[in-house]
Amino acid sequence: DHIQASWPTMGLGVAQMAILAGADDAGSTMMEENVVSASGTKKILAKEEELQNSIIRSGFSPIKRDSDYNHLETLLLEKRDLVAAVPIQN
Repeated sequence: DHIQASWPTMGLGVAQMAILAGADDAGSTMMEENVVSASGTKKILAKEEELQNSIIRSGFSPIKRDSDYNHLETLLLEKRDLVAAVPIQN
């Protein structure tokens, strides 16, 4: 039912492009660290605000969810709080 843009393995920039191409989930829960390290990424942690920023900058509205895709409450960034000048790092 969902297409996930796994930012830990692809990087935030590529995950952002995947959202633009039709992915509807910018998250990832890795059960084994070797999957992430094999991808060559150095960034393995992201703050919720950073993920929201990436999604909003892609033109979409972030929704926090649990592993069963139930929506959870969260504080959403305001448009004025977005960091447009900071490049997304992979």
